[in-house]
Amino acid sequence: MKNIIVDIDEFTDSREIMLSRPKPFVIWLIYIILAAFSTSIVWAGFSHIDEYVKVSGTVRPVSETASIKFPISGKIQSVYVKDGQTVKAGDTLLQINVKTTKNQKATDEQQLSILNKEINGTETLIKSIQSGSNQFNASDSSQNKYISKYNDYLSNVGITKTQYESNALDLKQTKLDAEKTISSTQKSMQVCTDLRHDYQTLMDSVSSNTNKFTSQNTICAKKYTVYAAKYQIAQQTCASDEEKLENAKSSGSSQDIINTIAKTISTDKNNLQSLVDSELSDIQTEITQLDSQLSEQQLAKDKAENLLGGTASKQNGEDEALEKLKLDTVTSLNSDLTALQGNASNLKSQIFELVQAINNATVKATVNGKVSLLAALRNNDLVAAGNDALTIVPQNCKQQVILYVPENNISYFKKGASLKYQIDSLPYKEYGEAEGIVTSISPDVITNQALKKDYYIVKGDLYSSSLKNGQGLTNHIQTGMSCQAKIIYGNKSVLQWISEKLKLSDTY
Repeated sequence: MKNIIVDIDEFTDSREIMLSRPKPFVIWLIYIILAAFSTSIVWAGFSHIDEYVKVSGTVRPVSETASIKFPISGKIQSVYVKDGQTVKAGDTLLQINVKTTKNQKATDEQQLSILNKEINGTETLIKSIQSGSNQFNASDSSQNKYISKYNDYLSNVGITKTQYESNALDLKQTKLDAEKTISSTQKSMQVCTDLRHDYQTLMDSVSSNTNKFTSQNTICAKKYTVYAAKYQIAQQTCASDEEKLENAKSSGSSQDIINTIAKTISTDKNNLQSLVDSELSDIQTEITQLDSQLSEQQLAKDKAENLLGGTASKQNGEDEALEKLKLDTVTSLNSDLTALQGNASNLKSQIFELVQAINNATVKATVNGKVSLLAALRNNDLVAAGNDALTIVPQNCKQQVILYVPENNISYFKKGASLKYQIDSLPYKEYGEAEGIVTSISPDVITNQALKKDYYIVKGDLYSSSLKNGQGLTNHIQTGMSCQAKIIYGNKSVLQWISEKLKLSDTY
């Protein structure tokens, strides 16, 4: 190498640096940087990362949980279970206090017993008056009041005969009385006829399941409204159970579950038909009673007309007076009897409802499983009928994950696709991920009205019901735990991913 001589005046720092030889460590540093960069490029070209979609979900049992509701309103008397306790079907869960209900039942039964005695006494009194002979049992002290009434009737008969023996019956007054009886009977018959027509319309409405009333303000129209509401609830219950059956079939539920739901549907249909039959039977009973009343009123009207026609004959005046006395007395007694029978019928209905309430006061488990309390249950807590009390998670039931997939991500989910779950209650970095596959996808989108979002229901199974951390501690995956599920739909090289992030590639 030729030496270059530089004048001291021309010598500068930059020239010195330019002409100086580089330090050895600088050269090695450059080599190391170039090697690291080249290695990174090669690694980025051959290494791949997964592309996935993450959605939220909840761990649920494969079998449906049993929802236990409060059957009646009242105060809790005793709670026999705790949250998480294992129970068997038929085990007593809690008891509703029905002391007041039992007292009311005893009072109503006592009143019903009194009413039945009054009904029996009134019927015997009517038979005695119509037959003209005493039909009472003298040894029955409960009939003394009606024996006294029968004696009063006989006394009136004697007075009437005495009056006709001493004085002729005032024909004019008899005529007026007969006309009054005919008028009142005709009005009563018209009322009964109109009411019977309404009940016939009610029967037609129930039979055809169509409201055929032109006016909705009548008693029968209101009865149909109440019946229609019960019928609609029964239909909805049946439809709901049929939907559960379809869901159970589509989700691959066990045959036992499908059979149970099918039996429930059969029961629902029987209850629906029983509701219709019971309503038609009650209507027919009312129509029969009205027909009986119409017959009695027609009889009363005919007798009054005959009485009116016989006023021309003085010879028949006494017989007519006695017949009128009998007719008036029997008509009055029949009216009393109808009122008593109506009160007794109402009491029987009340007692039936009270018995149902007492029988339903003991809440029992419907399936084997673990109890999940929806809220703390304490003695003397006031509860309302129909509110949820607790749920029972079927015992030894396999778990599944219910995923809520937004409609823009549903295309990535296919039946049989692999899933990875990160359980929120079990930290991912400590316990890792659980695995499973997609088992079913809802056929249609579901709209959440509150959040105004659309999503699909995707079900996935769990290969394991527990996760183990690095220290060997095992934690079970519990029903109700929330999770995040990932489904991997592809992969790409790290180099491609970096280029996308740096916008060096059009691939997205």
